[in-house]
Amino acid sequence: MKHHFLLDENILHHAVRGVDRHDNPDLTSSTLILFIARNCHRIILNDFLRKRYQVHLEQLKSVKSQVFNPLFLVTQLVYNSSKFIMQYDNPPRLPSGCHIPAEDVDVVRAALISHPIFVSAEEELRTAINNCEALHLRAIDAGEALHLAQET
Repeated sequence: MKHHFLLDENILHHAVRGVDRHDNPDLTSSTLILFIARNCHRIILNDFLRKRYQVHLEQLKSVKSQVFNPLFLVTQLVYNSSKFIMQYDNPPRLPSGCHIPAEDVDVVRAALISHPIFVSAEEELRTAINNCEALHLRAIDAGEALHLAQET
């Protein structure tokens, strides 16, 4: 089964730097990106996410990475139409009663268009998403997503 993932930008950050959310060496996010690409899974993007990824990857260009070059991620994932699905619909508003952190509202709204698997390193965000049934979303960490991405 092919999966559609929405990656919070912290996953890209961890993939480029080869670290976990505590900045400890960890290749889980890097490996996740590789398996998504290799096993023909897709990353969901909309214009908001694409711009957010570009800004974040631009900031990472100065980071000396032994894992991924940020430019590689931009050209191979963000601009490779076989690796992502671009969503052009306006995202709906969040349902009332969902307690999504303010800085993550637009990312979660982007997921409401096609309901992909939401991947984030932020435990608070994953919990908020999973605790709001009205979203009809599943939020997981990079390790859980890696198990899904290994499926062919």
